[in-house]
Amino acid sequence: MLLKRIDHPDATIFHIQGRVDSVSTPELEERVIICLDQGTKNLILDFSELDYINSAGLRVLVMSYQRLVPLGGQVIVCGFARRLESTAGRIGAGCQFIRNIAEKESRKRWMRNACGDNAHPERA
Repeated sequence: MLLKRIDHPDATIFHIQGRVDSVSTPELEERVIICLDQGTKNLILDFSELDYINSAGLRVLVMSYQRLVPLGGQVIVCGFARRLESTAGRIGAGCQFIRNIAEKESRKRWMRNACGDNAHPERA
């Protein structure tokens, strides 16, 4: 896994490449927790170059969501590929947040396929 953090005034972005598996999940979790402990209220995770994420990696998203939402923050996931949705479906009933991301990404893909360049995925 390659993990790049970019800090902006309104959010912190993590670009994640490769695989988030049993070896790399602890690093992802540690870096996200450090980010949250430093006061980040908005977290953006770019999964566009992610090949695989295990259920423990998805739990890092859920933990982030559970910490940020009560503070008025949010977690945004970009590029949640179709091949990652099956992992999200297997991690249990407490992860509706992850399923919502997968459904939203599916709607965006459908709109792009149906409407081409005239699609407005942010309205999905």
